[in-house]
Amino acid sequence: MNEFLINVLSWTGEDGGIAIEAFNIWHFLYLIIIAGAITGICFAVKGRSAETHKKILDKLSIGILCWYITNFFLQPFVCGDNELNIDKLPFHICTLMGIVGVFAQFSKKDWFKEVSVVLAMAGALMYLTYPATAFGGAAPWSFKVIETVIYHSALFTWGFLSLFTGQVKLHYKNMWMPLVGLCCIAVWATVGNLCYNVSYLGEGSARHYDWFFLTGTSFPFVPVYLMPLAVITAIYGVIACFYLINYVIEIIKKKKQTNATAE
Repeated sequence: MNEFLINVLSWTGEDGGIAIEAFNIWHFLYLIIIAGAITGICFAVKGRSAETHKKILDKLSIGILCWYITNFFLQPFVCGDNELNIDKLPFHICTLMGIVGVFAQFSKKDWFKEVSVVLAMAGALMYLTYPATAFGGAAPWSFKVIETVIYHSALFTWGFLSLFTGQVKLHYKNMWMPLVGLCCIAVWATVGNLCYNVSYLGEGSARHYDWFFLTGTSFPFVPVYLMPLAVITAIYGVIACFYLINYVIEIIKKKKQTNATAE
């Protein structure tokens, strides 16, 4: 049975045939499916009570964490690697927010929820729209692709639904908070990179890892010394767009209310 799963859900497919890459037809197909699913969910929850919205988001956040933990330990057996994929450790923004998101969901601090929502949305959206070489030429139905798409889609959906249902609101005075959050993640990822790299030096072998894409090896076209700034700037740029879109939507709502009152 395990051998069957490995053959069907293999990482790359031994025949070298159909593979998913950034911006190919399979990637766009997944994006269309994700967009359609989120749209359907929004229609399904629209008009429900705030209490129902809260319960849905609670369950979704817990489900994301459970999927993250299950996949972390399941992947070596399903894919036949027989070793844990350290890329799944919580040093990337997406893997980290899958854990932090649960605490934010059940927190009573609005600012914590707001920061967590925009960070989760930005990280997941950027990964889904520009996975670069993350898919690694895997088959579209491989376990690596399926689990990655499900996880990041769910993470983005949690954040989007939090805003869509009004459970979380964006406040412009808090725009500096996500930036501080990104800096904290960068420090956290740096600690992870250093600990991993140094730990192997003691064994006489050199290992290198690039959590949160800070060391420049993941994107060689960016100078190493600018990589932390480039990563933080890019993600915060997406977050700023969220606040801008929210601002435009609020203006439109106010105009409609004004027109309705005038009539």
